[in-house]
Amino acid sequence: MSTFRVPNWHAIAGSPLALKIGLWVLIVLGVVALGQGVLLEGRRQEYRREVALSHELQAEEQARKLQVRQFQPVLEALALAEVELRDARWRLAAGGGMSEVLEQLAVSGREHGLLFERVEVLDGTAENDHRRIPLDVQVVGRYPALRQWLDEWLGQLRLLQVQTLHLAAVDEVAHLLRLKLRIQTFDAGADLSVPASLAEEPARLAAAVPVRDPFAHWSSRSVASGLAGLPLEQLEMVGSLGGTRGHQALVRFAGRVHRVRLGDPLGRNEGVVVRIDEHQVEVHERVFVSDGWQERSSYLVLVKPIEVEVEDERRTNRRSAAGDVVDVAIGDGVAAQ
Repeated sequence: MSTFRVPNWHAIAGSPLALKIGLWVLIVLGVVALGQGVLLEGRRQEYRREVALSHELQAEEQARKLQVRQFQPVLEALALAEVELRDARWRLAAGGGMSEVLEQLAVSGREHGLLFERVEVLDGTAENDHRRIPLDVQVVGRYPALRQWLDEWLGQLRLLQVQTLHLAAVDEVAHLLRLKLRIQTFDAGADLSVPASLAEEPARLAAAVPVRDPFAHWSSRSVASGLAGLPLEQLEMVGSLGGTRGHQALVRFAGRVHRVRLGDPLGRNEGVVVRIDEHQVEVHERVFVSDGWQERSSYLVLVKPIEVEVEDERRTNRRSAAGDVVDVAIGDGVAAQ
């Protein structure tokens, strides 16, 4: 039978080998403890540095936020200036190209009865972020028509700058003028969206017809009155007055009704009323074309004619103060006074 023996620890501890092992263990433990202390101190220092850096970053962030708040009005002003710049670039060409310029030129000239002798688009030049395109125009007409056309055409949204302007009389035709223009047009160089500020653009008033022609002979100068000098397209025949002395037409313009008689001037092109009946007015005009003057007839037709007789309650004819029997044809709900 075997017997378990308790080790003699004192003997083991007193042996040289045990002393050596114990000494090495103590050394290792000391080195580990010293390393842990050094490492822990390094991490503490690193932590302190990170905390200090975090405080610095927070302070820098606060300073930058303060700077942003200080520059906020400047940033808002810059954004507003950028919007205004985009709007100005759009208005250089008002969203259209040269073809639209020429089309508007032709339409406006036709409305005013002008003759275009020359329209030439010259070579353009690039300037910063836009392009400048000169346009030469030579047009013939009477002074009132030229003046009104120029006011209306240059008053559009598109930027048009008159560089040179020359006005001279046409030798072979009295009171007819030849206008030569060099106009600068612009192209933004890009398709821009229509600015919202366009909704705030006030409506432009129609250009007024000049009451005097400074180029007419002094003995023939007269103030335009009634419906003379107005485009026939803007006039409406709304009724007629008939009697022993012939018919008179009721013509409406800008909400007002005027009486027109035979021989009265009407329209722009030296128009004269030559015939009036219950349903229309005939006007003879003189139009200058490339080969000289031509006469033509234009007509104002009664708008929605409704035959009405001016009579008493028993539908009997009454006489005017001059002794004429008067009957009235009234159209479009206009009542004769």
